[in-house]
Amino acid sequence: MIRLDSKLQNREKELQAEIRLKRETAINETKKFTTALEQDLKRKVSEAEYFKNSIELRVKALEQTAQLRKVGIETTKKMQESVFEKNKATAEMVNQNEIEKIADEIETEIKQMQAINMEKY
Repeated sequence: MIRLDSKLQNREKELQAEIRLKRETAINETKKFTTALEQDLKRKVSEAEYFKNSIELRVKALEQTAQLRKVGIETTKKMQESVFEKNKATAEMVNQNEIEKIADEIETEIKQMQAINMEKY
């Protein structure tokens, strides 16, 4: 009987040692798995932040491009208006000069005709 008790105690100790070993192995495997999951999650978060930052930079670049285009369009419009006004002023000046030239020619012709008429009478 004592021998049987001793064998049972030894077997119980062996089983407890085996359970302890399996428990430690399971804990270690769980820690490894958890660590791997944490690293994967951190990597995915980093990738998501990278893409978010990349998209934000693209949006800012597009906004700046749109603003530059708007400024460029406004500047071009102002330049065109300025050129139009200058051309208009030049055209008015040319027209005025032409009118004055024609008026001078007419006045000269009138004076010549008056001179001819005076000679006749």
